[in-house]
Amino acid sequence: MGDQHSESLYQFSWHRFVRNLPSLILFNLLIGLTYSAVTMNWAHLGVVLVTSQSIGLSIYLCISTLHRLFLRWHLQAPLGYALSVLLGIPAGFALGSIVPCVWIGVKYYIPTLDHLWNSLTFSLLGGCFGVFYFAGKARYLEARQRAEQASRAAVEAQLRGLQAQVEPHFLFNTLATLDALIAIDPKHARELLGHLNRYLRSALIHSRNTHTTLGEECELLRAYLQIMETRIPNRLRTHIECPADCVELPLAPMLLQPLVENAIKHGIEPAPQGGEIRIHVQRQDDLLIVEVSDTGIGLAQSGSTQGTGTGLANIRERLLALYGKKAQLTLAPLSPHGTLARIAIPMTCLQEQSA
Repeated sequence: MGDQHSESLYQFSWHRFVRNLPSLILFNLLIGLTYSAVTMNWAHLGVVLVTSQSIGLSIYLCISTLHRLFLRWHLQAPLGYALSVLLGIPAGFALGSIVPCVWIGVKYYIPTLDHLWNSLTFSLLGGCFGVFYFAGKARYLEARQRAEQASRAAVEAQLRGLQAQVEPHFLFNTLATLDALIAIDPKHARELLGHLNRYLRSALIHSRNTHTTLGEECELLRAYLQIMETRIPNRLRTHIECPADCVELPLAPMLLQPLVENAIKHGIEPAPQGGEIRIHVQRQDDLLIVEVSDTGIGLAQSGSTQGTGTGLANIRERLLALYGKKAQLTLAPLSPHGTLARIAIPMTCLQEQSA
């Protein structure tokens, strides 16, 4: 386990190199300025800065490359990284000194032995300091990533626990409706059985995946709403609109169904005349917008629990854990009555979370 951790922490990748490049350039610049200040060698400041950048980048690349080789040779990770540092710093100094000496030194500036010795000393000190800095930065980033993954896993585990409690209740009620329909309306009983079959198939797929697509989520909701239309006949109308450019977008499962369940329970069922539920999906600039609206009794009549209940709190927690602070769930009243629930998720967060 420790070896795997060190490999992910220190193994060279171009993505990590590009991410660290601004810090590397700034760090090398400070080393060059410090060298000039200590040696009072301001006359050749340009040469010193170029040399500092060349040596610093070479040391970084040499250490990373050596450690990658040691990992391939199955050398113990702590020992392999220590050898990478011990060999990489002098190797990087030698490689990094060649470029400025050839490009600048031969024509404009010939380094003395004192200059080479001072450069080597600063390279050793700067290299060791850089190793501690970038290794610490990598540890911090990896610890933060592990914490985010643990948070997402905890939220998903909580969701599955709640789902395991809710689905039997929904299933038993649907089976009771089916049992009643068999005797009085076999045609509608067969239709309800077909909707239930579709819903259970989709729910089974959802339960096994950490990610689905918007199209799959809408199919699950369509089957669920068709079941509810049969259970509360002539009082529920539904409409789902998901454009073609949104169907394949990734989405965490079971984000939308609690909103639909809330709309039915707190909006449609208490309304004597029933109402309509509309699900509308759209892309708006860099945002994915999903709206669940109902024409039920509304927030004021249903009480404050519709906005602060456990189901909505869980959705907000999942949005935060999965997509960060920019993902939001908002509720608003509709005129003359009803409620609008709106989920907004940045497209970049969707892509990063599903990668």
